[in-house]
Formats: sequence, C-alpha cells, structure tokens
Amino acid sequence: MSTPPPSIAAVWDWRTAIAEPGKIEIEISNQIYSDLSNNNLNGDLPYQLPPNVVELNLYGNSLTGGVPYSISQMGDLETLNLGKNHLSGQLTDMFSQLPKLSTL
Repeated sequence: MSTPPPSIAAVWDWRTAIAEPGKIEIEISNQIYSDLSNNNLNGDLPYQLPPNVVELNLYGNSLTGGVPYSISQMGDLETLNLGKNHLSGQLTDMFSQLPKLSTL
C-alpha cells in the first residue's frame, strides 16, 4: 500500500497538514517558523492560525479561498508568503495591524 500524497495527509516532526478536497487543516504547534511551501496542499486556509508565528511560508501550493482575518492577530508575524496559490477575495486592512510584518 502506497503512502498518500501530502495533499491528502502528511505528518512532519513539528507540524501536521491534512487536506481533503475543499478543506485544509494546518496545525503548527508552538513553532515560530513554519515552512509548508511546495507541499501540494489544497483547500481553504484555516480560519484560525496560531498567533505566535514569526514566519509563515505557504508558497507553491494549491490553496484556495480568501486570506483569513485571523492573520491580523499574528502580532509577531514578520514574513508571510502566500505566492503561487489560487487565493481569491479582497485583502482588507489586516496587514496594517501587523507592525512587525516586513516581507509579504
């Protein structure tokens, strides 16, 4: 029996990403640097993201939907990379609430 691709289920030593068509759940447990780039993740970004993340890299996946407003609660966020996904919707003033954000 073969291992399912990361877009269906993947477990790393410090993070878990589980995606089903139209759904994604990302758990980042007490980590401040999270690189989930190029993992074939698909579905919507989760509404609730961990507030203590400093760097979040989701580049090069197949994520859809909008950017959750909970990103505005990530006060320590310095780097956010959502490039090369299929995100939609308007970006509100959420990024103006992130004083440490220097790379978007």
